[in-house]
Amino acid sequence: FEAPEGPLVGWRLLGASGARAETIAGVEGCRALALVPPGERFDEPARLTAELPAESLHGRRVRLTAQVRVEREERAAVPSLQLRGAGGPRGWVQARARSVLLASAWSATSVELDVTSEVDTLEVVVDLQGARR
Repeated sequence: FEAPEGPLVGWRLLGASGARAETIAGVEGCRALALVPPGERFDEPARLTAELPAESLHGRRVRLTAQVRVEREERAAVPSLQLRGAGGPRGWVQARARSVLLASAWSATSVELDVTSEVDTLEVVVDLQGARR
């Protein structure tokens, strides 16, 4: 995710106390965000999240494509990229799409979500549990 002002501008890192974010070289000259856990890997249910308004997307299918790579141990939990649609009177998740992240080399991964009229907010979630970087 490119962020010229700093690695986490517009994002929240949750459940990852002591982790650090670095900007590194990504694919085709883009900058990438690297998240480094305080220990060997993210053991807590750590997540990187960003929220986007969804009102203008009602009735459409949204596709999020990202170039990702993950360093993880074979038997560790599997990190994932998720797209969630939240809304309604309690802000509950109305729909979600998930893609597991297994590639150790840069590769494209996508998630698609149909945005219904009940969805107020789209939340991009990178579940980091099990990742070393």
